[in-house]
Amino acid sequence: MSLKVFDLCCDQAHHFEGWFASAQDCEAQAQRGLVECPVCHSTKVERKLSAPYVNRSGSMGSIAPEISEQKIEQVKAAVMQGLRNMITQAEDVGERFTEEAIKIHHGDAEERSIRGQASPEQRDQLLDEGIDVFAIPEELDPKKQH
Repeated sequence: MSLKVFDLCCDQAHHFEGWFASAQDCEAQAQRGLVECPVCHSTKVERKLSAPYVNRSGSMGSIAPEISEQKIEQVKAAVMQGLRNMITQAEDVGERFTEEAIKIHHGDAEERSIRGQASPEQRDQLLDEGIDVFAIPEELDPKKQH
């Protein structure tokens, strides 16, 4: 049995994909509430347009052109530099990070990019509030660049 891969989106705008026997199977499962968003668990899901996939194996060759290692390294370096710039430009609020993030989220403080320190419990609190946070890897931390 071959499966069809469909791009899906929930009512909270989370995009994901699902594998089904047919388009009809996808629609039937979605109508019965059997298709669930892996992010928010909403069952209000609809199918989106997706690009077709063509399996070209054997002597037909590769679809994607070969990319040189040098080009890959250049792209990695550019991405890392972009991340460093974003982090450096964020306001360092230090230990007030959790408090400031909550104020910004609730509209009680000016919207801006911030960085600072938070304990694992504080990070969980922010995530529970719906505030996306992530730890800055050491190689991107401006305080460890000098």
